[in-house]
Amino acid sequence: MNTQISMKKVVLPVLVTVLSFGLLTGCGNSDTDKSNGEDMSMTGDQTMTQQRMSEGDTEAAMNEPQTFEATLQGSNEVPEVNTDATGDAMVTLNGDSIHVQGQFSGLSSVYTASHIHEGAKGENGGPILTLKPELGNDKMSGMFDGSYQLDDTQIKALKEGSLYINVHSENHKPGEIRGQLTATDDGM
Repeated sequence: MNTQISMKKVVLPVLVTVLSFGLLTGCGNSDTDKSNGEDMSMTGDQTMTQQRMSEGDTEAAMNEPQTFEATLQGSNEVPEVNTDATGDAMVTLNGDSIHVQGQFSGLSSVYTASHIHEGAKGENGGPILTLKPELGNDKMSGMFDGSYQLDDTQIKALKEGSLYINVHSENHKPGEIRGQLTATDDGM
């Protein structure tokens, strides 16, 4: 029992002194530990800031205009169409809208319609947008210059290369010339 009391008298003051000294000095070199603590705090803040910036960059990248192009030819139709008609289109995605510019000419008969269809290269798909080109006097050529809204599913399909432009004529009702919309190098 005397041993326990004398241990308490010796150990307890030593323990209190060590703990007090540790608390007063920051448990070691106060400059090193304090700066490490600040670095850790700053690193946490910096990480949060970098994460916010990264999310902002991702949002900004998603909101930057992206460009897609299509070369319209009869050989792209499914099944292939033998025609001298040609065309091209450039589609700029900005947010949830697209701006379509381009032209076509040389249809074998009078223009009947043009659409953006959903479908992979080599596959036919249903129309999702009706395009409204300004037709030439011959009614077998035209120019695209219009804006259209897309929903999230259509935007995803565009980015995945699953949309195409199809120009229909009287002789080729399913489509005379077609072009798959693909991202340009500067558009992604």
